[in-house]
Amino acid sequence: MKIDGILQTDTTLNSDEFVRVVKLSPEERFDYFLQSLSQTPHFWGLYGENGWVMVESDGDLCLPIWPNDAFVVSWEREDFPKCEPKQILLNDFLAFWAAGLVKNNTLVLLFPCGEEEEGIVMAADEFAACITESSNP
Repeated sequence: MKIDGILQTDTTLNSDEFVRVVKLSPEERFDYFLQSLSQTPHFWGLYGENGWVMVESDGDLCLPIWPNDAFVVSWEREDFPKCEPKQILLNDFLAFWAAGLVKNNTLVLLFPCGEEEEGIVMAADEFAACITESSNP
């Protein structure tokens, strides 16, 4: 698997954990996502030759994001050729991305899974507030 243009030989997520997490509800995956950010200061999007992959949800443009590259790889679709997981640093998201996404009326689709692409959709600044809140209980 290629990540950020570099061939990776394995992922840090074991298969039992992967299977357990993909079976969670969107709300439980959201909580898992927030918990993972307390351990790793980054998350993942899908990037291709035309930039970051965006999807539409109920008429809104969304940036899908995941807590681990393994989830990105399992979600990739045939309609996104030549795309690969790309890391987004948490500090960069909080400092720049969130405001830019809000300005561009782009929401975040948190941790979509399965054919239905179920995930939590919210404004980037709302997600940033959730991150901040979860790191300062």
